Amino acid sequence: LRTGRVAFRSRPGRGLLVASVGVAAVTAALPFTPLRGPLGLVPLPLALLGALAALTAIYWGANEALKTRVPVSV
Repeated sequence: LRTGRVAFRSRPGRGLLVASVGVAAVTAALPFTPLRGPLGLVPLPLALLGALAALTAIYWGANEALKTRVPVSV
């Protein structure tokens, strides 16, 4: 997504990867912790989380497919 190269050939830096996974994990877990009340959070239904994951995968796949078909203009 961040480069014109195929995703598996262009790996992110370790810090970026750790930070991204950490933020995603904390964001997904917060509604299931005791902090949910003070923060006003409600857990999302698992079906909705699954739909978000599926849409993300479809977006990623479409992006990767288009990288090889659409020329990049600068």
